[in-house]
Amino acid sequence: MEKFNKIICFGAGTKVCTSKGKKNIVQIRTGDKIISYNHNLVILEEITVDRIANSRHSIINKTTFSNNTSIESTIDHPFWVVGKGWCSVNPASTSENYNLQVGQISIGDECIYFDNGNLVKIKITKTNIIKGDFAMYAISGGKNHCFFANGFLVHDENLLNLELTTSHVKYNDFSLACRPASI
Repeated sequence: MEKFNKIICFGAGTKVCTSKGKKNIVQIRTGDKIISYNHNLVILEEITVDRIANSRHSIINKTTFSNNTSIESTIDHPFWVVGKGWCSVNPASTSENYNLQVGQISIGDECIYFDNGNLVKIKITKTNIIKGDFAMYAISGGKNHCFFANGFLVHDENLLNLELTTSHVKYNDFSLACRPASI
């Protein structure tokens, strides 16, 4: 029997960006400070984790990027995609589970990557659905409702509180307008 539950999350090996470096998601605790992106102010911010959760899933997705980084996440977990906004591998599941309309992740999409204090664009090269029994972890905190997992800008568990209409994300020395999928 396939295990689906309504918690978006990441695999145990996922590293979360903090001001002191990357920390494994299983070691994150409430009160920890992590790096987030404020879409309204167009800046990186440190936020405080206020919730953590774990769950088990039988179907996950492994997204691989052009910098040879990958992330294991639930199939409904939104990533920030340049020019598209929040997107997931399975937008129908994101909509059903969270009542949020997101775009479809596609090979070649560019995601935001936090690299030594700079935000750069990195392309998705592959997505794979994987079946098994997976321990998955979720964190939430702050008003931005996003953080960097394995360096990539992703949504936190509090999906319903974020409804962006337009945002600008600065990459190194230039700015690019990004529009999320229609809500």
